[in-house]
Amino acid sequence: MTTLPQRRRGARDADDGHATLVAAAAQLPVGLLVLDRSGRVLRANPAGARVLALSLDEVAGADAAVLLADDTTVQDAGDAAWGSPRWLERHDGTSVCVRTVVTADAQAPRYVVWVQDVTAQQRHEARLRREAMSDAVTGVANRRSLERRLVHEVGRVRAGHGPLAVLLIDLDRFKDVNDSLGHLAGDTVLSAVAARLRRAVRPSDLVARLGGDEFVVLCPGADEETAQAVADRVTATVTGDLAVAGHRVRPSVSVGIAVTRGEETADALLARADATMYRAKREARAAGTEPRSAS
Repeated sequence: MTTLPQRRRGARDADDGHATLVAAAAQLPVGLLVLDRSGRVLRANPAGARVLALSLDEVAGADAAVLLADDTTVQDAGDAAWGSPRWLERHDGTSVCVRTVVTADAQAPRYVVWVQDVTAQQRHEARLRREAMSDAVTGVANRRSLERRLVHEVGRVRAGHGPLAVLLIDLDRFKDVNDSLGHLAGDTVLSAVAARLRRAVRPSDLVARLGGDEFVVLCPGADEETAQAVADRVTATVTGDLAVAGHRVRPSVSVGIAVTRGEETADALLARADATMYRAKREARAAGTEPRSAS
């Protein structure tokens, strides 16, 4: 039979254990919300309040489904697996990316929601993905990104979402810039040309650097007339003096156009645009005129 002193010691031990758990929860870097069966917050730790951009008093008594913008919070109890990252807009207008896991307390009618702030991780991973698909010098899409998008767009054309125009753009006399001013100046010219290309094309178009001094513009839905209009804007927009390394550089481009309605592969389409670009360059040189676009 348990004596009164033993029961008192047991109560003190329980109180000490509870105090220890509360103190430990307060130091956790992961958010913790304790809910009643209706999904109302009974208590939270500081990390849980921080991830929600609220005070502890504001969190207490609130509906967890509203706080976390997740109607399945309580229904997910017992899954014991972290959910997928999702973006949550907080009351102060900022956004945070969170993962949550919900467990049921077998000893009491309540739930425990763990909330992990993974914003920094998600932004870091997004940056790495952008860098993997972007050209390091100009910031436009790189060749890998271009090839993926081109295959996708050719597939859309074949599915009836065409046509598709490809513009292959070669920067004229770029070797002269590298030879006379150096490669850093050449990179400056490439970056400026890429920025001008972005201004010249439509919002739905993709600008990519194929390599060296060649760029490609994908124009989904563009027929021959639309593609020529984009090419004309490209030629006009790129041409214009640049101050580079104390010198004035006036870039110009030769543009080749290829339009498909699904009858050829992505590689064949790109090769046809390349061929028309070189034809335009040869014809312009033979005529002694400025390079122009050709289709």
